[in-house]
Amino acid sequence: MSKRMVKLFISWSGKISYEIANKFKEWLNDIFPDIEIFVSNDDLRYGRSWEDGLRKELNKTNYGIICLTKTNLNSNWILFESGGILKGKPKSIIWTLLYNVDEQDIKRPLGMFQHCKINKKGILKLIKEINQEVGENNFDEKKLEYEIFDKRWPYIQKEINKLKKNKTNLKNALNDIDKEIEWSRNELNRLENIKKAFPIHKLKKMDETKLLGLPESTERSIEEQKEYIKKKEKTKRITQKAENEMIKCLELPKPNWEDFGDYSDEDFVEAMYNRILCRKSDKKGKTDYVNQLKIKLSRIDVIDDIWDSKERKKKEVKYGIK
Repeated sequence: MSKRMVKLFISWSGKISYEIANKFKEWLNDIFPDIEIFVSNDDLRYGRSWEDGLRKELNKTNYGIICLTKTNLNSNWILFESGGILKGKPKSIIWTLLYNVDEQDIKRPLGMFQHCKINKKGILKLIKEINQEVGENNFDEKKLEYEIFDKRWPYIQKEINKLKKNKTNLKNALNDIDKEIEWSRNELNRLENIKKAFPIHKLKKMDETKLLGLPESTERSIEEQKEYIKKKEKTKRITQKAENEMIKCLELPKPNWEDFGDYSDEDFVEAMYNRILCRKSDKKGKTDYVNQLKIKLSRIDVIDDIWDSKERKKKEVKYGIK
């Protein structure tokens, strides 16, 4: 087994950033099995050894990847870990991975690092630059690009696309909120660990605080994180209420057209959307039904058609309605 030449630290802050960090650890380990890669949340346990473990990993690391998103550009945690990678190491290299972030949005000190966007060109650039650092174990550049990277790119692209999917139904929204709260609590835990492990009087003596402007704002970040968790928990309560109302609506029996006998066609169609699909009508759908009622459809036909629609069936499956 060949000797590992590179020790790589991947820094993250937030849910999407964490998912990216773990995906890149997986991909890089597949391409460069001899590189030692560290991701803090998975590879470092909280508890008594937290400070020693973090110091040890930062001290022995010369290379870093920072997973940047729009929500963590000012993360104290990322600034802290970046400073730890650079501290007293003139040959250290840090790359930033940009997810939905433009280079002009990144201010110093993070702006002075080498930026790579999360697309085929950006990821290939990053992998080529890492390859240059692994010494005698590196790949021929053409082999790396056309035989190794191109072979893996379809899988990598598929995983990236999963991050971009927008899940809008209430069931998935609740799951996402739960995950956001969990990550926020983890972030709060990490910030409080920074405060305990590196109090302000110690931070002021550290060289990288001058380089990266590491916080005297850790306390403020902790309070912001607590406030964010409160807001998310409120959002969860509102979303849970909306889900309960959706389930209650879907569990109602099939409507009887005679109960709506005094409604105009327009009001009847709107009522069926609200009663059966549990939402307001869309303009096209409502217009089509109203026109069909004037030509050939009965109100019973409209009820049957909406009741048996794919949209209704999908909602029944999502919310467990039998």
